[in-house]
Amino acid sequence: MSLGSDQQSTVVLSNSDHGFTGWRQESMTFTAQNTSEVLSFLAVGTPNGVPPFSLLDGVTMDAASGVPEPGTCMLLLCGLLGGIGVRRSRRRANN
Repeated sequence: MSLGSDQQSTVVLSNSDHGFTGWRQESMTFTAQNTSEVLSFLAVGTPNGVPPFSLLDGVTMDAASGVPEPGTCMLLLCGLLGGIGVRRSRRRANN
């Protein structure tokens, strides 16, 4: 599996009976380095040239928490400046 330039691999699954082996759970964590990246999966064949076959299920992605987008920061800044401006204008009106 890879995301951007970060790559991770699983161990080779030996299947000498050439039958169904059941599900195998793997967990990997990637962190995106850019706003747009491709998550890719690759199954590799055996040394004897047998083509790979993989079943994939339950892939999840979580958005990073705690890292605001630039637009969010700008909106927060505008709100704070607006609040300060309203407060100052009320003080001037009362004096």
